[in-house]
Amino acid sequence: TGWSARGEPLLGEVNGASNQIIWLLVAAGALVVLVACANVAGLSVARAASRKDELALRRALGANRWQLVRVGLAENLLMGVAGAAAGLLLAWAGLPLLRQLLPADFPRAHEIGLTWRAGLFASVVAVGTALVAGLIASRTAGRLVAQQRVTEGRQRRAGHAARRQQGPARVQCLQRQQRRRGDTLPPRLGPAV
Repeated sequence: TGWSARGEPLLGEVNGASNQIIWLLVAAGALVVLVACANVAGLSVARAASRKDELALRRALGANRWQLVRVGLAENLLMGVAGAAAGLLLAWAGLPLLRQLLPADFPRAHEIGLTWRAGLFASVVAVGTALVAGLIASRTAGRLVAQQRVTEGRQRRAGHAARRQQGPARVQCLQRQQRRRGDTLPPRLGPAV
């Protein structure tokens, strides 16, 4: 009878050759988001590391671990909300420019827009990233505070040991000076070196 039917996806017919451009734009957007997330995490860790003295003081005054984490999370939450708002504003302002840069035969270019779902997704990603970065930073800062305590304890013990070792040497030095000058004062009462 010679008749046959073959089905093809409508998406491939509508998008045509622009399919590669669309995937390239998606990949570029995902890469930008990944770099931004890494930057936020790095900045949060650096800020927490620079505040290790403050965190150690709070800890010494009786703050528990959750209270220390809460301070960092509040700062990062504020940063995430501000970042989400700035990103949405930039996306809203940049859409007309994007439409002008697209080729004239780009399929469905008039449908490109900022929907409430995309805005919600971007906001959740921004705030979630900030909170995760805050947790990582708090954990790192907690380790830094503990390391600082251990290091200070070692330095303190090393300082005491060095002073104990310097004591007999200082007495011997003072006794030599006394003999040279002919002083009769005991070494503890003699002049300081």
